[in-house]
Amino acid sequence: MSYCKVCKKETKQIPIRKIDSLIIVEEYCPWCDESILRYEKILPIE
Repeated sequence: MSYCKVCKKETKQIPIRKIDSLIIVEEYCPWCDESILRYEKILPIE
């Protein structure tokens, strides 16, 4: 779990786009809308 840098509450993760085995995830804080972070996550190949 990740926590917001500002209010220290739990952040949510939303998958935005999937490109092959790569997924782009946005992480944000629903409490204060402060910490917004985007990163790529590689899905395991089955």
